[in-house]
Amino acid sequence: SLRHEPGVALSSWSTLHFHPVRRAAFKARLLDLTYFYTRQNADRLGQFFTHELNSIYYKVEYTTVRGQPTLRFKKGASHYDLIRGSWAEKLEFDWPTSG
Repeated sequence: SLRHEPGVALSSWSTLHFHPVRRAAFKARLLDLTYFYTRQNADRLGQFFTHELNSIYYKVEYTTVRGQPTLRFKKGASHYDLIRGSWAEKLEFDWPTSG
């Protein structure tokens, strides 16, 4: 489980400690998250949301916003961005840079 050192701010991931088994599970979840913010996943989501049998239409594209990987969902004149966010860089995880 997560353990926080008393008197130390939670502003740094270095103050959090994981049990080795939970650390492996956490890294596996991060790996899943890396696949979400990829061009290939944007293409898959786009195929799903634009399929003729899907009543919910969105065009999905991979882009960057403020240098962060982003999935953009477009419908008509509106768009919705899912931005990975700069928080991800603080995890010291090997994120894909493109793709």
